[in-house]
Amino acid sequence: MKPSFDLLQSSKSIFTSEKIAGASLLLNEEEQGLQKALNVIIPTMLYGLAEKAATWYGASDIAQRATDAYKQGMLDDTATALAEGTGSYLFLLSDMFGRKSGEIIETIATYSGIKYPSVTALISAALPAILALIGKQKTKNDANSTWLAALLAYNKNSFANDLPEGIKLVEEEEHIAEEHLEQEEKKKLSAGWVSGIAMMLLSVIFFGWLILNKNQPDNSDIKKSEKLLNKSVRETTVSIPNNR
Repeated sequence: MKPSFDLLQSSKSIFTSEKIAGASLLLNEEEQGLQKALNVIIPTMLYGLAEKAATWYGASDIAQRATDAYKQGMLDDTATALAEGTGSYLFLLSDMFGRKSGEIIETIATYSGIKYPSVTALISAALPAILALIGKQKTKNDANSTWLAALLAYNKNSFANDLPEGIKLVEEEEHIAEEHLEQEEKKKLSAGWVSGIAMMLLSVIFFGWLILNKNQPDNSDIKKSEKLLNKSVRETTVSIPNNR
């Protein structure tokens, strides 16, 4: 079902001319530059939220953050966010875009002509305000994280298409998927190395024991140890992932 709430335009309406004028004084930046930066920041943040909400955990996390931001009055109190900064929301930026976060801020600064710290300050104000707007709608509709995920997913293409011409800050979905797959493969490879080292250590311990006890006539203990080693090796080998 098509959501009736226009999240993109509603997010843009948060930053009125009065708020931009206040931000200009606070950040010592030209209003035009701040507006240009917001023209990139708002659709980029919304796209990042849509990406994160594509998983159950991500949608639940955003839903909780949105509710908290709304209750804390972040929808209207953008001046405080600009003045004090909101580190937890910058952490969310990193969570959404990973290693591209710094590149995104730098690109926005270059495009808009404002300073890097000013872009960071704008994101610190825009992201919680957008979340608070979502939280307001979520509360109004008595909705859950599934509603939120559907709202963001439906508008995802419009977020990407709203970026100014020549600005491409969001990765193609297949590239994001490849990065996630690469991370998973690294985890599996790491687990395989740990298991392999454990197996080697077991072998060293066993043969060391054989050397120390080679002159003893009773072979029953050796046979028991061989069985124990074989069992340990089999269990350890099972834990080594198949990376093919």
